[in-house]
Amino acid sequence: LDAFVPIGRGQSMLLQLPSGLSQKQLYEYIAHVIKAQKKNNVKIFTAAPSAVEAAEIKSLLGESDVVDRLTVISGGMEARPGEAVLAENGACALAEAARDAGEDALLLLDLEQLFKVWNLLAEVSSAEHLTEIADTNLKKEINGLTQDLGIELWKYVARKNAASGRRRT
Repeated sequence: LDAFVPIGRGQSMLLQLPSGLSQKQLYEYIAHVIKAQKKNNVKIFTAAPSAVEAAEIKSLLGESDVVDRLTVISGGMEARPGEAVLAENGACALAEAARDAGEDALLLLDLEQLFKVWNLLAEVSSAEHLTEIADTNLKKEINGLTQDLGIELWKYVARKNAASGRRRT
């Protein structure tokens, strides 16, 4: 496996690796991408489902110069999906903080754990009819708004959208 490294400043890349890839192969690939950063000043952030897997990623790097710029956020000693997702969120937050501070940041995530948690939540939501309940409650709230309040709400949303340059509706 190879990657287009380093990618340009301000760019992002989603790589879908081949199915059937072992965890060790994935970590070897992550280590390869991290080592490719040795000629630049980028701070590198990644997440691992457990502390054991975080140690495995670091061991694959050996004595590489980039280890000083690497932060690995991990779950506990066991690889629990919820902890793995929280570790991914933490790595993302740290990378965003580095970016916001004017530094270059590289974020490497395996989204498999997020996919597992998302599917589990979708199953529970479907079994408990949570989407239908939320939709019914939302419709009641919207239908209960007075015309004046509804207009003010949309003005507020429009102002926020204009100020941020992003669509939030």
